[in-house]
Amino acid sequence: MISADKYADLTDQDLVALLLQSDPGAWDYVLLELVAPLTRTRKYVEIFNKHGLSTDILISRVWMILEKDDYRRLRAFRFGASFKTYLFIIVREAQKYEIQEKIGKNPYILSEDDDFCSRIAGKEGIDSPELKDEVQYANELIGRLWQDNPLQAWVLIMRNSLQLSAKDVSSFLNESSGNVDQLNKRAKEKLKALRKER
Repeated sequence: MISADKYADLTDQDLVALLLQSDPGAWDYVLLELVAPLTRTRKYVEIFNKHGLSTDILISRVWMILEKDDYRRLRAFRFGASFKTYLFIIVREAQKYEIQEKIGKNPYILSEDDDFCSRIAGKEGIDSPELKDEVQYANELIGRLWQDNPLQAWVLIMRNSLQLSAKDVSSFLNESSGNVDQLNKRAKEKLKALRKER
């Protein structure tokens, strides 16, 4: 059994492996030491206060997202970026889910424009069969982009789906803002090319 203060010294791969084994200490460390501070940023506090919600519900929502379907999301993580960066994305997803649920909007609306930018989303919560097909198709294209260039896929998701600034993305991925913009542009071009193959 690993002592609580040792989880911080684990590699991302070892930590995720323990989470997949349902190690209670690993889950406590991730949720209380990594996720909780992310949920208490001023942005989230202000948004949640505006809607009469507590950011504490984000911790539970993150846990539900990660443990759902036998840890499907955790098993899909390929360590293309740090695990903390991945958790930030999950917290952002949880925040959107809770706010949209509060105001009565469907949390899984496909965003499709000329560049076909879409977030990775599950089919759950979508009533329309056509929309489910479109979400699945978008995810398949992002998956193909991920296989070809994981960095471009990360940038595409963070910039267009999560609507993070180039500056925020650059700090997470250790890239310059200018390079983030170029990666985003190339990722969009690649998705357009993939769509034409349909």
